[in-house]
Amino acid sequence: TTTLSSTEDATALASCATYSGSVAVASGFSDTLDLDGIQEISGKLEARNVSSIRTLSSPTLQKILGDFTLGWLDSLANIEFKKLDTVGRMRFDTLPKLQSVGLDAGVDVASVDIVSTGIESLELNVKVADDIYVADNQKMNNISLGLNNIGNSLTIEANNPEVAVDFPSLSWANNITLRNVSDISMPRINFVNDSFGLIACSTKSLMVPGLSVINGMFGLVDNPDLGDVDLPALLSVGKLFVLDNAKIGTISFEQLAKINSHVTITGNVTNITMPALQSANGSFVIDSVEDFNCDPFDTYKTNNVIKREYVCFG
Repeated sequence: TTTLSSTEDATALASCATYSGSVAVASGFSDTLDLDGIQEISGKLEARNVSSIRTLSSPTLQKILGDFTLGWLDSLANIEFKKLDTVGRMRFDTLPKLQSVGLDAGVDVASVDIVSTGIESLELNVKVADDIYVADNQKMNNISLGLNNIGNSLTIEANNPEVAVDFPSLSWANNITLRNVSDISMPRINFVNDSFGLIACSTKSLMVPGLSVINGMFGLVDNPDLGDVDLPALLSVGKLFVLDNAKIGTISFEQLAKINSHVTITGNVTNITMPALQSANGSFVIDSVEDFNCDPFDTYKTNNVIKREYVCFG
């Protein structure tokens, strides 16, 4: 590992197009670190507990094959890597003054953690990632991720409760967990291989127009302002849990044909639409405190569409 203690050290390192090894920033480094000239680091790039560094940039760096780790940097305000397109793992933790992240090229990365920063608007041009974790960013009011695919998990939680999330290109994900968000846009999501959870969010509606398959659990839990839920293209789901959503009214699954396991729906539900249902293979429980019409589901039970225990209270 090469440790950078001064701008002279950084200049010497950047004179190499490719550096074989890892790079660390010494705790006494101050102000601006500019790695202009270097194109690839075969190991890690990390800065921890460097209290005076304000800007970290490189107009030339394209690849960090190891981890890119920034942690506990009290003064860091800007990150600019306009050509960076490959990173092993990206970990940003406790960067209270960080306002912007410039990654313009579109990054392939194994995982991204962004925790406890000062970022207000997070716009990451990430193409493909296994894991995305964004949490405890109290000033963050917007998250826009341009990725197409999530190989393992996408988790957004415990940020500013007014944060809006936008995934304009996301089409496939293994797991999605959204907590404490106010608005959700996923216009292209088509397939969730495992679970999709919306928990303790202030969003008023959930409309996911293209989602056709959720192989695992679809959970809507403790969303106090959620009114309407519409997944018009959903064909099959593993489990369906809709719990403790005080204002929920209409749930619409116009094309839902198959539920592989259990269904539990509670709360002030006035209408649930599942006209295409062909099989529900687990227990099926609806418990609404409103004047709910159980007749369509009674018929499903009579006709053996609902295979196991069935309870409906309205």
